[in-house]
Amino acid sequence: MKLSIRILSLTLLLILSGCASEIGSFEVEGESQPRFTFTSDHVGLLLVYRTPRKYLNQGMLFTEFDKHDPNTRRGMKNNPNMQWAIEGEHDASVPINYGSVPEGMKEISPARPLAENTVYFVCTHIGRSAYSFAGRQFIIRNGRTIELHGHIDENSVDN
Repeated sequence: MKLSIRILSLTLLLILSGCASEIGSFEVEGESQPRFTFTSDHVGLLLVYRTPRKYLNQGMLFTEFDKHDPNTRRGMKNNPNMQWAIEGEHDASVPINYGSVPEGMKEISPARPLAENTVYFVCTHIGRSAYSFAGRQFIIRNGRTIELHGHIDENSVDN
């Protein structure tokens, strides 16, 4: 069972981090409110999720996002780790600011305040391919949004 979960997690990581040249990519930047900028033509979904401690240094399964009700969008609304979720049709040349729903999109889960020193995972559906998901981890430190890459010292965060 653990091996299956690891393989599934690794597959998710490959999907989320691979194919950037074909589907586009995005960056997380900004002050205490993140801004998401894209190199693609289309954004269809954006999820911001507080990373549970057990996933800080491993892949996170998509089922984690809607685990409270996997058959409906209510699962995202009721998930205590979901910080914000939007979907629709968005021109990727226009950045998305956290908590501000852009024209053409609707809120699935309203924006919650983000905390300093907490690791978040943002996942987005960019481009037009069914497999065009990309993800990043970020943290807010000293009023700045910083993308995280590599190993996270679990003792240095509040998750």
